[in-house]
Amino acid sequence: MIKLLNEACKKDPAFCPNSCGRSYKGVQRKGNLKHHMIYACENNIIKLLNEASKDDPAFCPNGCGRSYKGIKRKGNLHQHMIYTCGVNPQFQCAICQKQLRYYNSLKYHMATVHNQFSTRQNYM
Repeated sequence: MIKLLNEACKKDPAFCPNSCGRSYKGVQRKGNLKHHMIYACENNIIKLLNEASKDDPAFCPNGCGRSYKGIKRKGNLHQHMIYTCGVNPQFQCAICQKQLRYYNSLKYHMATVHNQFSTRQNYM
């Protein structure tokens, strides 16, 4: 059955619509073409999304003046609003009472300042 599919697919290759000349044959041709268009083609989707998002920054609605550009701009703005904008630091060192905004900053602080490598329960 697979041999029949391969033979049929050889007569029906999938070509890249971006005129780069790449074509794929075989049963997996559509999946391979999709991967090519996302990651390898000179006109790949990620590059096009980056270009499009440069003209559409996401601004903080709290009026702090922060703006984010790029594909991850909305996610970065969401993180900014949760941890940074108008919010007191949420994490505190159990030893020196230093307050930090991010959990990863607390882990780094504990490791570098206090030489303690522990689990999440011991940090809070």
